[in-house]
Parts: sequence; C-alpha cells; structure tokens
Amino acid sequence: MSLGNEIIPIVDENDTIIMYKMRKDVELDEIYRVSAIILKDGKGRILLAQRGFHKRNSPWSWSVSAAWTVEKWETYEENIEKELFEELWINNISIKEIMKFRSVGKHKYFVVFYEATLDKKEEDFILEEDQVEQIKRFSREEFEVFKNDKNNIIGKNLLKALEKHNFFE
Repeated sequence: MSLGNEIIPIVDENDTIIMYKMRKDVELDEIYRVSAIILKDGKGRILLAQRGFHKRNSPWSWSVSAAWTVEKWETYEENIEKELFEELWINNISIKEIMKFRSVGKHKYFVVFYEATLDKKEEDFILEEDQVEQIKRFSREEFEVFKNDKNNIIGKNLLKALEKHNFFE
C-alpha cells in the first residue's frame, strides 16, 4: 500500500462518484468509500484487529478484521477481498455483504460491512505489520467486558455495526 498516493473515488450523498483524488488530498468535507469485514469462527467469536500504533487515523484503536479505502476502478467487494489478502494473507473465502452506512466521526465516508466465517487460530494469521498491531477473537461476553474497559479504544463505526447486526451468531 502506498498510504496516501492511492487514487480514490469521491462521492456525493448518494454514493455516486463525482471525481477522483489522491487519498492524501481528500478534504474533511469530502465523502469517500471504505470496505470492512468482520471474520468470525464456527463458535461465533469475532476477530478484531488493533490498528498500528503509528497510524495517522485512530492509532491503537480496535476495529474490524480488515478494512481499507476503496480505490479507483474497485468495487467495495473487490477492495475487501484485496485487503483480506494484504492485511491477513487470506484469499478464496466466501464473503457476505451485511450493511452499508455513513461513517460517524470527523472523516466522511460510506462503509460497506462484510462478514465471513474462518476457523483459523490467531497465531496462524500472518499480519501486515505496518497496518495491524495485533488480532484477537472475542465472544459476545468477552467483547462486552473488553468494551467497558476504559483502557481499550474501540472504533465508533465498529460499535455502530455491532449495534445494527449480530455478528456473534
């Protein structure tokens, strides 16, 4: 990933592409696209990732299994398939689109959430070290305890997605 030099679509309030810009040049009032996925195992536990400590946006925060800004010529789905491979070395997995909504927070974007089931041990994942600090599986009960610990930073859009859909099934 070139981290800022990607050309991304800028969209309107209806998610219609109106122009393309380099990611690093996007203004705070411009809307772009992001794809995100939550991986779960056969026991209904979700896999979350802690963002790299050096990340410009939301360092240290816990978020989805993988996510990235959709680039020019990509669909949301193509983007998340690419990111699964780049961030966690996962390919050829069946994914399911769950929801789409506008982000909450200072950055403006549409995010499409996907889910997939993958029974793979945490230690068997290969992480993209400059993007992901660590990963961890959570049952619903474990996540509730984790979420209520004030020492843990959890992404607002992850919380919104978990409120809207039961990923723990």
